[in-house]
Amino acid sequence: GHRPVVERRHLPILALLFSLFPGLGAVYNRQNVKALLLFSLLAGLEALGNQLSGSLESLFTLGGGAIYLYSLFDAYRSARRARYGVSLQQEDEELRQMLQQKTHLAGGLLILAGSLVILNTLWPTVGNRFWPLMLVIAGVIALRRRQLAG
Repeated sequence: GHRPVVERRHLPILALLFSLFPGLGAVYNRQNVKALLLFSLLAGLEALGNQLSGSLESLFTLGGGAIYLYSLFDAYRSARRARYGVSLQQEDEELRQMLQQKTHLAGGLLILAGSLVILNTLWPTVGNRFWPLMLVIAGVIALRRRQLAG
């Protein structure tokens, strides 16, 4: 049978080890946009978890943990794919373009995160009880805006 060409430059175990520091595995794989995105998401969720209390703290801490585990898996998997000739730089460029098209989503998430911190700071009991309602309202607004645009 025909064996695919394997490039030795990308060592999956090295990508995994580098990714123990958030985003560095993606840097190793030459996916700088993905690295910045992963690092920013993890830093942001960690900061939110530290600012908030109760169930909100747990929510953001668990979200950060999930993204961290994903980043470990993704760095390893991406390095394996790169060894067989997949262009990770092309994928990174597509991610950059997608993020540019979704800047309104990023802005909305930042507003929501800031609102949660303000609510939790001013009225911790209310914030801990009603944050799911805020998320539902934000989701309804987002879907409604998309429906009106499309």
